[in-house]
Amino acid sequence: MITAKHVVKTDNGWIPEILVRLNTRDGASNFISVPVVSEGNRKTVFAHRDLDADVVAIPFFPDPDKYDFKCIPDSMLTTQQDLINLKIREGSEVFFVGMFASYTGYDRIYPITRFGHVALLTDEKIEWAGRFSNLYLIESFCFGGNSGSPAFFYLGQDREPGMLTLGSTEIRVAGIVTGYFNSSTYRPIVEATNFSISEANTGIMAITPAYKIRELLLGDELTEL
Repeated sequence: MITAKHVVKTDNGWIPEILVRLNTRDGASNFISVPVVSEGNRKTVFAHRDLDADVVAIPFFPDPDKYDFKCIPDSMLTTQQDLINLKIREGSEVFFVGMFASYTGYDRIYPITRFGHVALLTDEKIEWAGRFSNLYLIESFCFGGNSGSPAFFYLGQDREPGMLTLGSTEIRVAGIVTGYFNSSTYRPIVEATNFSISEANTGIMAITPAYKIRELLLGDELTEL
């Protein structure tokens, strides 16, 4: 199970437990408790060796006869070379599937799907929450509850400007949602000399690249496990 590191680790350290909600095959949904143990023989959460990478892996496989879920094969994780081979660039289509906090579903889970485009691909690290990280910037609107959501490249036949690509549409994992960028604006309160700062969503979100997920999964600890 892959998610954003900041979902399970706060400024005060790792949270002790997470609840994973899954749809059941009988038409309902359940929560499964998963302890968060970051070290020792009973370790349950594995972070990337790059401390600035906002991604963790939690070995987790519920009963497939009881729970309705799918696994994403590692062949769908986009590598840096795939960006070149598949002609993924600014303007390429992206979508992500995540939790809509205002409506998550009552009896069952109903995730929300949002769409957008690549805004920036760069090898340069980008400042995020006081750290410099490898990130893709996406023109799409995300919000609280989307952290850790899987984001996908949607590569249609018109993926290359001015040309049509023969073959079927390809869907690849772009990465996981890290969050969105705010823009601070000044808003007068009572007098012209008094101001408060409000945060506005810029419409640009950051995702941790899939190659960081691949590096984590193929690292020494999880390979040995």
